[in-house]
Formats: sequence, structure tokens, C-alpha cells
Amino acid sequence: MLAPRAEVRRIELEGVAAEDLAAGAVSHDRFVGVDLTEYEGGDDGRTARRIAPRAAAPGKSVVAKLARAFTALREELTRIRVDGAPPEIIARLHTNQPLHVAVARPLGRAQEALRHSSSRQLAEVLAGLLATDVTVVARLREATQLADEEFVEFLIAWDTASFGRPMLAEEEAALWRALQMFTSDADVRVGNLLSFIQEGAMSMRRSSIHRSNPLATITSRA
Repeated sequence: MLAPRAEVRRIELEGVAAEDLAAGAVSHDRFVGVDLTEYEGGDDGRTARRIAPRAAAPGKSVVAKLARAFTALREELTRIRVDGAPPEIIARLHTNQPLHVAVARPLGRAQEALRHSSSRQLAEVLAGLLATDVTVVARLREATQLADEEFVEFLIAWDTASFGRPMLAEEEAALWRALQMFTSDADVRVGNLLSFIQEGAMSMRRSSIHRSNPLATITSRA
């Protein structure tokens, strides 16, 4: 969000933007489990180019929660967008734990097959996969509790690169090094930013962070 060329314009903590729940058409409880949602290229579903809801792992039925949130957001944005086409929606489970190779490889092959198939029929695509891949996808399909068509869309949109992310301390150190290149009081500015993040990320507190908010914390010495 802070990088000069960053596409992220808004981060919604604990759910999605209120504007994307037009007239309460989608119940808020369908987004339980979504820790944050990033909006790229715009501030809400009507203007964003890409939207990435994230759930934290591990957790009970976290995949089902993420899948439910993805489907609900896709349905709502399809309804409220004037042209009827939702923005690109990316689903992520954000964790510092890696995705086990026994799941990652079958999942990757299934995603590749779906993206290059002219058919969106799950059974047809699975028929061309290895038996072990079919087993993994079938278990995931059961865990998400989605219908076949919804599951296909979710599987294509799932970004597994969000597994095995750096620890928070590593991210903080990288931020400090970047700021130190431009200012002699990087520790003060990083401290301001971290305080802002900690305040906004308190458990069960919904809040919206626009690009101008964190920028203000690193341009002020207060």
C-alpha cells in the first residue's frame, strides 16, 4: 500500500467495505473469518480492478469460511456493478506456514487444468487429472461446502502463494530498512506506522484504511 506504484487503495479490516453490502443484500455473517480485504485500483467493488479477501490460518473450517466469503462477495458485486461483471477477486489464506506439497502440487495441477479448459464442468476437468489429484480436490470441495460451479470459480481464484509468508518481524525490518534510505529518523516513522496498524488491527474491530492514512503516519514526526 505504501509503495509508490502499489495498486492497493484501501484495506478493510474484519470483512469487506460497507459499500459492497448494498442495502444489506448479503448478511455480514457470511464474511466471518475474513481478517482483511484489499482493494486494488479503487476504494470499493464498483471501482476496484481487483479485490483480495484474506482469512488467517489455522482455524476451524477456515477454508469453508473463505469460500463462503468469496462466493458472497462475487454474487453481491455481480449484482451491484453497472456492467454486471465483478472485478477480479483473489482468495487468500494468509499464514507463515507453508502449504504441504501433498496438497500444493495436486491443487496447482487442478487450477492449471481449469484455467486452460474451455469447460467449467468440474467432473470433466477431474477426469483428466491423476487419481491422487482428484482425491485432494474432492476433499477440498467437501470442505468448502460449495456447489460445483461455485467451487470451480473459488478454486481458480485461490492464490496459494499467500502460504509461507514472512514473519511480522521480518516485514517490520524490511520496512525500517526501506525508510532508512530516505530519512534519518526511520525508527520514529516506523514506530508511528506500527502504532497506527496496532490500533486499527485490534481484535473484532471493523475499520477502513485508505492509502492516505498510513502515508500520513510516516510523513509526521508526532
